[in-house]
Amino acid sequence: MTDVDRMIWLPVGLFFVLILLVVIATIMATADPNAYIADRNTRELRDTMNFVCQNGGQKEVRFSLPQSVPYLVELFSMASGFIATKNGDPYYVLYYEAFPPGDAIGWESYYHVTDAKAVTYLPEGYVPTGDKKTIDDITGTGGFFEISRRDIDGKLSNKGTSAEMIIIGNVMLGEDFTHFINYKKSPFNSDPTSTKDRLITEFFNFGEWWYKDPATNVPEGGDNYFEFGNYNSLSPQEKAAIKYIPCGDNALCLKTRRNVYRYVLDKCGGIEHVVFAYDSTSISDAYNAALSPTGTIAVGGVARSIILRSSVEVLKYTGRVATWILRHPLLAAVLIARDVANTGHYFYSAFLAYKSSDFSIASPCEAKMTIEKMDCAGIDDAYKCGAYQKVPLYEYSEQSGIRNATGYHYTCVDKANSDIDAPQGEQLTGECLFVRVSETPEGYCWTADPYKATGGNPFTNTTMSAIASSLGFTPVRDHTSVAQTADGQATILMPFDKEKLNWKEKIAKEISWKWPNDKSDESILSDLIQLMTPL
Repeated sequence: MTDVDRMIWLPVGLFFVLILLVVIATIMATADPNAYIADRNTRELRDTMNFVCQNGGQKEVRFSLPQSVPYLVELFSMASGFIATKNGDPYYVLYYEAFPPGDAIGWESYYHVTDAKAVTYLPEGYVPTGDKKTIDDITGTGGFFEISRRDIDGKLSNKGTSAEMIIIGNVMLGEDFTHFINYKKSPFNSDPTSTKDRLITEFFNFGEWWYKDPATNVPEGGDNYFEFGNYNSLSPQEKAAIKYIPCGDNALCLKTRRNVYRYVLDKCGGIEHVVFAYDSTSISDAYNAALSPTGTIAVGGVARSIILRSSVEVLKYTGRVATWILRHPLLAAVLIARDVANTGHYFYSAFLAYKSSDFSIASPCEAKMTIEKMDCAGIDDAYKCGAYQKVPLYEYSEQSGIRNATGYHYTCVDKANSDIDAPQGEQLTGECLFVRVSETPEGYCWTADPYKATGGNPFTNTTMSAIASSLGFTPVRDHTSVAQTADGQATILMPFDKEKLNWKEKIAKEISWKWPNDKSDESILSDLIQLMTPL
């Protein structure tokens, strides 16, 4: 090869090497091993549920929704706030049919003060026989959105807020239907004949189902997924609203920042609901934790053991506090604050040890679960929902408009308070899947909320619930209300006002409400010292 050939082939070779590196970098940038793990584990969970529905009995499964948590989150508390606010939700959110309103309060409303959001539902018989309800009937003047907002804002006026967003929570996810209206960013002020507005509309395209009827855009049955047109173009409120929209009847839904996957429980056609519970308040856990030689306590343990352990922590300084105060006032203040913070952490662990709700899990989470099919009425009172709101599931196509789907969606309204209106619901009479977390989970998993009005478990009785509520440890209940409207019952997600939080709420939120909750005990303790030292 001549020198001239070398001069020619060297830049050409470098050019192809550069292209190859770009391709490799692109593949590595788009590859997400966690997405594969989440999909595989959700399929395994679905298969386990199907097995139990078909064969009965109990079956255990280990489940994981991994998520890479940026290192900055551990260094700067504001980093997690930025992540949650920008992306609307954790990377993976798993739920049965539709996410239960209120259970996301820990990440959805923690970081910034907003107006209220409302999840409402088209009532039974919304479409008269032989009639057709189009999108214009929903969004136009005098339509469902306008009437709902009027009713809801009328109820919220005494609370000094209004509904910044209204979400219809019982129309199947689809590209042709407007499932929500964000009144701070309305998509209805565009001219479809304008090239500019058409390009904007395409940019903000909501998305479409991968398997669908090309004539109606209605998704086909079975496993499927809804691919977002441009998720990043949506506002944080709109990104969060998506999980309240059903992905299908009798199906598990996995929401990511690219798709909503639907996994049909084809062997569980007879079940009405999936009940989710976590309870680590056994007496053995309590005493093991209380007598732990390491001076630490796992999340769990009945309340009296937490109090016992806390008392030991506090009493360590009895008899020495006066001396410290006399000799080293500043050091004494820090040590006392540190011990009080430790006590708060131990005591609050009791409230992290219980959860009962509709089935939903948020990443990052690793949990071992036991699944059982049983009569809904036979579920233990400690985990049984007192009342369910029952709504029909609808589909929408441009050809036929709103149409009934085969099925109903049930959501527990126990967690809603009565600040606006008293919740109304009914009991389930059919069969349920009962999913119980059988080991202490790792990661975030859910917003801690131990509220339970009644129950056979000594931890979840009225007295313990009253203690949790008085300490500000029931964020879901405290910030979830209902409003009776002309068309039924809407669930209201009330905002947090960080300026009005008392010290108890600040401690509770620093420990567990915010996402992702991956802080170490030392980091938590540091936060608590900072919070409580001025006291």
